[in-house]
Amino acid sequence: IKDPRKPQGQISPCTAAERHENNKQDDDEDRASIVSLDSDSTNGPFFWYRVVSKFVPKPRNCHTATMVGDKMLVFGGFGGSKWFEELWTFDTRNIEWHQPELQRTVFGASHPCPPARYAHSCVSFRGLLYVFGGYGGADSWLGDLWVLDTQSIRVRDQTKAIMSWSKPDTVGEAPSPRAAHTANVVGSRIFIFGGNDGTVRMNDLYSLDTQNMEWKREICAGELPAPRAGHTMTLLPAESATEDSNPKLLLFAGGDVTCVFNDVHVLDMESLRWSAQPTSGPRPSARAGHCACTLPGGDLLVWGGGSVGKVMNDLHVLNVGTMTWSGEVHLKMSPEPRVGHSVCMWGTEMYVFGGGDSNTVFGDLTILDTEALMQHGGGCGRNHVTPQCEESPISNLVGGAGNRA
Repeated sequence: IKDPRKPQGQISPCTAAERHENNKQDDDEDRASIVSLDSDSTNGPFFWYRVVSKFVPKPRNCHTATMVGDKMLVFGGFGGSKWFEELWTFDTRNIEWHQPELQRTVFGASHPCPPARYAHSCVSFRGLLYVFGGYGGADSWLGDLWVLDTQSIRVRDQTKAIMSWSKPDTVGEAPSPRAAHTANVVGSRIFIFGGNDGTVRMNDLYSLDTQNMEWKREICAGELPAPRAGHTMTLLPAESATEDSNPKLLLFAGGDVTCVFNDVHVLDMESLRWSAQPTSGPRPSARAGHCACTLPGGDLLVWGGGSVGKVMNDLHVLNVGTMTWSGEVHLKMSPEPRVGHSVCMWGTEMYVFGGGDSNTVFGDLTILDTEALMQHGGGCGRNHVTPQCEESPISNLVGGAGNRA
């Protein structure tokens, strides 16, 4: 599915807003399209858009979505009654879902692929996807590492593209089996933090050196965060540094057995020193199973998540230079409240896929135009209709992300 308004080879992406305008004149019912959530209004600004396509992955939550170039790769997840091991790609330029071919045999022998799982972690580094841990069902807490070679998705003829999984040998002290942890790439190392194994919540930190595939348990200084799962860890851009240029990871929220958090901690990646960060402004309510990402200007955006009896779709922005929360950013329309969704940034657009509430597992792909958000609503509390907040019994999806996986 080609975008007729963008010459082939053009580097700058066509925005969701531009594609939405083009869809108004496109009468091809089989063509994937992008439509505004605010379908009853003809006047902007518009913030949220939904991708409409006939060929889509099954609904799921607690999966992962990872950007490789202009492709978003979705792996695993939980669909309410089954665990997924399948891999999907979404082409952000062509607005197209695709289930890539995977190498199944090597010299006639079966080629290994990772078993089904959810609440695992996945990061991209130099064209490789690194998948660690998760929950595999039947009280199976996973501590395995898999690597996917994505080189083939950069092949021009996608009909010839075949990706390959491998299970690499590692040395050193690996993390114990866990789910609902986080993984971040800093330099050439991957850092695993927190999670749970069905019995305890964790606040330990491990690193994997991708050059020699050596695991190491890191010894951290400072004030360690409380053990937790279902949190987010976000690498802060260098331009957001206020005191030094050391790379830093920002931890927000998550939960343990007895409570859910809304605290902020920063880990200096040079000294491996934790520090609890006081913030100003209206802080988001406590939550787990939310998403967080850095905006092009360096601020942190938090959307959705849940706690006991509540699933949310509220949006907050943290100025990481001043550690000031915006307060809830009210937009005209927002996707349904959810937990366990995934988020990827591509340019100025934030792609949100899947997730669920107490009754429904979602399979929708929505796009937030963060450029429009920061111009018209981000951080200034523009007074549109307040997003809904679903009151529910204890969410089994929050429990899945924060308690079981």
